[in-house]
Formats: sequence, structure tokens, C-alpha cells
Amino acid sequence: MMGGKNDYCPESVTSVCTGLESRSKQSPNFVVTCDPAADSSTLTNADVVVVAVGGVFGHEGSDRTNISLPQKQQEAINSVLGQISANKVVLVLVNGDPIALDAYKGTIPTIVEALEGGQSGGAGLASVLFGDVSPSGMLPFTVYPDAYVSKVPMSDMSMRANSSTGSPGRTYRFYVDEPLWPFGFGLHYTTFKGQWDSLPQSSQTVAALEAGLALTVALTNTGTMGSAKALQLYVRQLDAPEAPLRSLVALEKVYVGAGQTESVTLNTSLFANTCSFCVVTPNGSSAIPLGSTWAVSVGDGATDMFPPFNVTVKSGDVY
Repeated sequence: MMGGKNDYCPESVTSVCTGLESRSKQSPNFVVTCDPAADSSTLTNADVVVVAVGGVFGHEGSDRTNISLPQKQQEAINSVLGQISANKVVLVLVNGDPIALDAYKGTIPTIVEALEGGQSGGAGLASVLFGDVSPSGMLPFTVYPDAYVSKVPMSDMSMRANSSTGSPGRTYRFYVDEPLWPFGFGLHYTTFKGQWDSLPQSSQTVAALEAGLALTVALTNTGTMGSAKALQLYVRQLDAPEAPLRSLVALEKVYVGAGQTESVTLNTSLFANTCSFCVVTPNGSSAIPLGSTWAVSVGDGATDMFPPFNVTVKSGDVY
């Protein structure tokens, strides 16, 4: 849970097992048994089997050679799947970097990315698994398929996709293949619907774009459980083939009660000292291209939650 750090570890860390055991005491109908070597009878009689895997696979001075789980952990998962239905399995990942789960994404319906939860990580995970709170996190990285490491040599530091080398690109901004899960992805115990509530003019001056555009989203919780959701605002230039596929420019997390609607304003100037619509020129300077058209959208690193808003830079403007 602490990410392998030994220079600031607290005296007591709530593990996955301890967190589940402690939470189960509040619900007399639940009995949690922590057994890393559970036999077939124990697995068969259980209503839910939580399989926690992960760890620290790479660190300074020791690079990973693949992005999949270690072989022994895969064997442990496969052993469980060989004895019970995958519908009874909750696969929990405790990790700090992406893990490719090609073999399990379509097999195990419930996969929880717990990351390195820190001192109370096990308690937080238990509150999610027991349904006390709805999960509301978002992936802080792109999860690539396992074959990604064979497509992009470690010596290739280029970001953009390159058909001559076979590289599909790096990060959500340039990766052109299908990720296992995109940057910013996250699920909840409810469903959300969003739409634009208030928009600026579709034609803007350079000065206005440098100052930042404010866009308001009406976010509705269409399910039966209250939950927080991280609204992510992205921009992408539509008339430049070499431009990033999308770039995150604003982020706002909001709690919405079941059946309720909240109005959330996102501003492209959220991150200080940044220009969301600027493009770096060959001489190293940055500017907003006159006449350029941009799509502003809410979603994650790969998809839009609802149709984007297009804004054009006035061509008669002056830098």
C-alpha cells in the first residue's frame, strides 16, 4: 500500500485483508476469511472471492521488461478461475504503474484499480467493495496492452505514432491504438448523463483564449446511488494533423446525489501559467494559431461524454 517506500512508512498500515476483516464486523451477515492458499472447498463456498495482486515491479535502477503481472501471480489468478466462476471474483490491483491485463479484461467482470492506497488504503478499498461509497477515481495513466513493449523500444523517446517504426505513440495525447483502459477512465456504482449548460461564443479572440474560456456542464446522476465524478475537460486542434489527439486542460470533481443535477463550470485557464490553445512553433515560441478550430469536450483520454463544442480563433486577430 505504501509503494515500496521505506523512508516514510507509518507504524500501522491497513492492508487489503485487514480492511475487509474490519469492515465485515459491522455487517453480521458477512464473514471474511483471509487465506492466501484457500482450498477448493473454501473458494466454492464463498459468495465473493477477492484476489489482490500487484506490488512494486520497477524502480530507480531496475526497469520493467514487461507490463504484465508476474507469472506466479497470473498462475494464482488462473488457479482461482479454474475452480469457481469468474463472476464471483473481484480482482484488485495494488500498484503504482500500469499493469496489462489482456487475459483478464474480458474474463473477470469486476476489476478494481486500488493503486498504492497509503496507510488506510485497505479501509478505503473495503468501503468501496462493501458498497458504503461509490468509486469515483480516474486512471492517472493509459493502460496499454502487453504487446506494447514489443512495439516501442525503450530507446525510442518519440511521443507521436510512427508508421515506419511501428510505434503507436505514447500517452493518451498521441497513442493511436486501442488501450485496455484509457487515461482518465473510471466507473461508479451509478450512471451519469451530461450536457452543455452554458457556452461561450464559438468565435474567440486570441486574448480571450489566453485568458481562458468558461464552459458550464449540467451533470445528472441517473442512478440510485449518490457518487462523486471527476469531470475532465479536453481540447484538440481539428485542423492540424500533427496536433495531439486531445489534451487535458481542466478537471473538477463534484458530488451528485441520486436523481440530482449539478451545474459545474470548467475553465481552460484552470492550470496557472498555461495556455490551453497555444501551439509551439518551430523556433520554440508558442502562440495561438489564427483561424484555427478547436474541439472542447468532456470525457476521458479517449472518448467524449457528449458532443464537443467547437471554437474558432478569429483570423483577423493579432498575436
